[in-house]
Amino acid sequence: IASHLGFHMLRRGACPADDSSVPLTPPEKTKETRRQRWCTRCLEAHAWLVQPVHASTLGMFRLLFGVVMVMQAGHFADMYEEFVQAKLLLPYPGLYWLPPIGPAAGEAMLKLNMVSAYLVSLGVCTRASTVVLCATFCYLFLQCESNHNNHYILICHATFFGSLSDWGRWAS
Repeated sequence: IASHLGFHMLRRGACPADDSSVPLTPPEKTKETRRQRWCTRCLEAHAWLVQPVHASTLGMFRLLFGVVMVMQAGHFADMYEEFVQAKLLLPYPGLYWLPPIGPAAGEAMLKLNMVSAYLVSLGVCTRASTVVLCATFCYLFLQCESNHNNHYILICHATFFGSLSDWGRWAS
């Protein structure tokens, strides 16, 4: 009868008092309470995320990110030599329209990528150098699916959002 009324009864032994006649809250109230708790948590998380942060935190991230990107550019240094020797390139599905560039232009793009990574880490022309870093890294990453690495996708996202942010306002 209680279940038809929308109440759930505690099972015997579930309560320390072992009283099976104590009804729980109705499911609608439980859902509303969960929704209220969820909304409260979301509002607290939003308040935490939009708090002002000192620019040095973002500047240190930019500096370390730039150093890692210089190392990554060094890792890609022989990429176009490998492409010339490769018998098969595997473009990403849907990106067949993106033509691969020749070895000379590829080497120039790798050097441009490394220079822009240095400029990002030093904080020189940060916005422009981050846009160039994003464009060159994403193009190099999308040349061949054999380069796929989830960290590269993260780098593409970080450089894109870095180009939208003001991460060059400290230590530049």
